[in-house]
Amino acid sequence: MVVLFLIAANMSVMQQFVSGLRSRHEETRTKAAKELQHYVSTELREVSPDDLTAFMDDFNHQIFEMVSSQDVNEKKGGILAIGN
Repeated sequence: MVVLFLIAANMSVMQQFVSGLRSRHEETRTKAAKELQHYVSTELREVSPDDLTAFMDDFNHQIFEMVSSQDVNEKKGGILAIGN
C-alpha cells in the first residue's frame, strides 16, 4: 500500500513538472526545470531502483512528447528538462 502511494505521489509530482515545463512563460519553465533537477538529485535518491526506473521511463516519454510537439514552448520545456 505504501509503495502504491509513493508511485502515485511521484507521478503527481511529475505532472507538476511537466505542466511547468510546458508553460508559455519562460520564468515558469525555468523554475520547473530547476525544481526538477533538485527533485531528481535529492528526493529520487530515496526511492527504490524499480520506482526510479518507472519514474524516469514515464518522464522520458513526457520529454519526448514535448520535444516532438508543434508548440515551441513545449519544445523549449523539453530541452530545458534534458539540459538540467
